Amino acid sequence: NLESRFALQQKIVEAAKKLAAETDISKLVRKKRRRNCLDAMQKLQEIEDEMNQYRLKKGQKPTQRASVIIA
Repeated sequence: NLESRFALQQKIVEAAKKLAAETDISKLVRKKRRRNCLDAMQKLQEIEDEMNQYRLKKGQKPTQRASVIIA
């Protein structure tokens, strides 16, 4: 289900953002966490794009959820 995948990925992005924002870690760990956060946000956007394609196919309006979170 796309909705449940989206909700789960949203939680992953939130957690990744918190981890990436920590300051008392080494430069290497910080860089890895930042990269993981960007990957999670990209996956969230991909899921949203999938949902929008499905909604358009069914004749419904697309959503704009992930773009609000990422910004």
